[in-house]
Amino acid sequence: MARRTPGDQAVLRLAGFLQRNQPQRVLTEGPDALRAAAGRPRLRARIHAWMAQAYWMQGDIANASQALKRAQAIAGANQDVAGMKALVQLEDTLRHPRVAEDAPISPARVLPESLRQPEASPLAHAVTALQQGNTTLAEEIADRALAAAIGQKEPKQQVVALLILAQLEHRQTAALEQAAQVADALQDMNLVTAVSKAAKSVGYQFPQKVFFPKNG
Repeated sequence: MARRTPGDQAVLRLAGFLQRNQPQRVLTEGPDALRAAAGRPRLRARIHAWMAQAYWMQGDIANASQALKRAQAIAGANQDVAGMKALVQLEDTLRHPRVAEDAPISPARVLPESLRQPEASPLAHAVTALQQGNTTLAEEIADRALAAAIGQKEPKQQVVALLILAQLEHRQTAALEQAAQVADALQDMNLVTAVSKAAKSVGYQFPQKVFFPKNG
């Protein structure tokens, strides 16, 4: 049996990370895998393609697009027809995901107009995933965005991420209550109203004290 090269072993690891839904591991080990695959353009194109998928899973559309373009450039330069066809299919999947795990959610129910996010942002991608029924991806992206917003002290973005998570039944109560606490602490009536409407849209009723503190 032929012995596996370092490049082969790296690709197998990356494939395993993708199968186990570990995109950050793909991105962490991807550069080393590319170095190990030096002189093997088809393997390098595959690694770039998997990194594109990993970026996409994290809601990083800009870097996903760049990684996909690198894969396409390598495949094109080496006249890899089969590789180009596979990359076209991957590009279509990344642009128009077809995974539907639950019933799609209307955009108006997720966020009010005042809290809509830039199209290429991770949270906008999370909303899109919700609309397409891909709740697992939406939850992953929103959780990462929430952690980032907390770390960067961006309370409005915290509320946006929490309102997205509130659309998931198993996260609904905790997400809405946390969003309400953040909105109340800011004394931002736009955020308070957005949280209230989000709660109403999913049939959740807050205790009165959440929105009307005694000392307010």
